[in-house]
Amino acid sequence: MLIFTSHDTPRFRYAANALFSALGVECVFTTDEKEFMAFTGPRIAYGQNQVDGAIQVPAVAVALWQGPAQPHEISRGNWQGVPSLYTGHGTVPFDVFGAVFFLLSRYEEYWPFEGDKMGRFSSGNSVVGDASFLQRPVIDEWRILLCELIQQRWPNSDMVLPAYQFVSTVDIDSAFAYIGKGMVRTVLAMAKDVVRRDWNNLKERWAALLATKADKYDTYAYMHDALQCCGAHHMYFVQLSDWSEHDRNVHHSSKTLRQKIKELHQKYAVGMHPGVRSHGSKAVLEEEKTRLENIISEAVRHSRQHYLMLKFPQTYRALLEIGITDDYTMGYADQVGFRAGTSRPFAWYDVLEDKETPLIVHPIAMMDTTMRKYMKLSPQEATTLGREIIQRIRQSNGQCLILWHNESFSEADGWQGWRPVWEDQLAHGQNA
Repeated sequence: MLIFTSHDTPRFRYAANALFSALGVECVFTTDEKEFMAFTGPRIAYGQNQVDGAIQVPAVAVALWQGPAQPHEISRGNWQGVPSLYTGHGTVPFDVFGAVFFLLSRYEEYWPFEGDKMGRFSSGNSVVGDASFLQRPVIDEWRILLCELIQQRWPNSDMVLPAYQFVSTVDIDSAFAYIGKGMVRTVLAMAKDVVRRDWNNLKERWAALLATKADKYDTYAYMHDALQCCGAHHMYFVQLSDWSEHDRNVHHSSKTLRQKIKELHQKYAVGMHPGVRSHGSKAVLEEEKTRLENIISEAVRHSRQHYLMLKFPQTYRALLEIGITDDYTMGYADQVGFRAGTSRPFAWYDVLEDKETPLIVHPIAMMDTTMRKYMKLSPQEATTLGREIIQRIRQSNGQCLILWHNESFSEADGWQGWRPVWEDQLAHGQNA
């Protein structure tokens, strides 16, 4: 693939390669008009007047290609039923390279914004935060339309669409509801139950502590059986932070917790789940990573931020510095869909340092707490939406990555009736 451009910058090359590498296409760039005119294979003219035989893409988003991330107006359009950004005139009716860079780099998250109560960039902050755009993996859909366009003009072009994939992930914010919490926390929790006259919770707590009934968050056997039936690729992310307002997990020194992590690691990949306290502290982040490595006796390379706490570029720089190669945080807490416009993994681009990094970002398609707590969906509504998202990802040859929590399968605390939602996602999400 030969691409003519007068904006041959690292950012432009990153966007073009991100778009075409999934098709097995090598992008070659030129600023030489004669070389471009003489080329007989697939070719794209970026920003040039129409060249006979070439695909022309309008250069609308040139402000993206260098300098700091500046807020600016972004036009929206539609290409064959797929939402688009940076509309213009050409064979492709929008600046697809600019749109890809804007979405993948999370360019708008470098702009000033008012975060939610936890300081997070929410879907409402985004210029494309509405469900009609956010719930479609638009980059993956653009890629397919481009592939069809290229193959129409160059039937012998060697392009292969990527295979659809499905990945199940579970965050363990608190491995158990009652056990493994230590004497002080357990006594205080019991006192709280008494003050609130929550006799049912007190009864369940005693039953779990006396091992006469399973702890309500101990849903691991259920998950294992469900995963065995469908054969899904599965991962766990375990929180091992110190206790704080938002980090209320079982203490990392708990023998019960450590044994459970070892058991899970024997069957599935296990990554770290950095607590809120680690956000902005490399030392705390590194300590939590070391704790998990000491338990599973191997290097930890995968991570997902607790509460999806993500700030650019600080969070990803810190993860890279401690040796994380793959992050699974890319999603909104308040809305399902595709924060970066794609369902497929991609390399993170540091806008401030103006370079592509080795950190691979794995986007989240949908999360359990998003559907129940933020979107206020019923289990039936969540099932319907889940099938729609999975179908869109499958049709665009993407990767469907779902996020649940062990307590979501407890059939307690508002999660009654949600097990079938996860089971439906496993059943419909498997490779065809």
